[in-house]
Amino acid sequence: MLRLKFTFLLAFILTISQAVSIAEADTSILKEGPQFDYNKETDLYYTSPNTTYSTICGEVLNSTGGVITYRANQALVQHERCVWIVRGGNPSGYNIDVRLMGFSSGGGYSNQLIATCFRLGSTPTHRSLSLTSYNLSPCDILMITFHTGANVAGYQGFLLEYNTQTIGGGNGVSRDSTDMIFQEDFTVLHHPLAAAQYSNNEISTFVLVPANNIYSSTKRTNIAFFLDSIENCCDILTLWVFNGNSASSAKWERREVLSGNQTVVNNSDLAMLVFTTDSSGLGRGFQLVLAKGGTDCTV
Repeated sequence: MLRLKFTFLLAFILTISQAVSIAEADTSILKEGPQFDYNKETDLYYTSPNTTYSTICGEVLNSTGGVITYRANQALVQHERCVWIVRGGNPSGYNIDVRLMGFSSGGGYSNQLIATCFRLGSTPTHRSLSLTSYNLSPCDILMITFHTGANVAGYQGFLLEYNTQTIGGGNGVSRDSTDMIFQEDFTVLHHPLAAAQYSNNEISTFVLVPANNIYSSTKRTNIAFFLDSIENCCDILTLWVFNGNSASSAKWERREVLSGNQTVVNNSDLAMLVFTTDSSGLGRGFQLVLAKGGTDCTV
């Protein structure tokens, strides 16, 4: 009887030991980090529970981590323009790991990934990305721009992973800030959309992409600006335009500060309006009328 009990106890101990070993093995696998199948864009194996997986040509992403991949195993298209805006909670910065890049920037950075950082009280900074890891800090809001030129033969797309940093308690950007990417041929926007007044410490971005995300020198995006009321000294709406023909790696160029009752500008490539406010004084904002068309298109 005692021998039977001893045999049963020994078997029980061996079973528990094997279970612990299996659990430890599983844990060691998880500690290796995300494993991406580049041939399968639906591979959603992440370490962070708050993640986003973007596979389309540009969108607004509200997550503390995720993956942006576009045409990772497909041929590139000439003169394509894609923009992703990442607002990951309350970050102080971002980590970016470019894991796959199937193209060369070539002379003049004709095919390129660009990371733009927006920060309260500072001018946006732009950085060309390559197949490596980046620590972008300080960086309150992150924007990724992907563009191609005429030479895309034999090239494919990319895959990058991002996650946020929260060093020092994060940033002080207003939670009433907004991000929009406009692809429609005609849009009327009032900012703020609903509130009577905009907020302090705001960084809001409005990106205009060409029709079908393809740049054409014969097309124009017309922007009409109508001022309601903003604090004159310190609340600013700045127009940035994308110059794909520039030999600079930045490509984004600061055009002007919009002011007055009406300012009309036109641009054939990407355009971006950035509205920033300081810590005091408010107003009722502004209205934009955006129209896409041919060279002679007017608003």
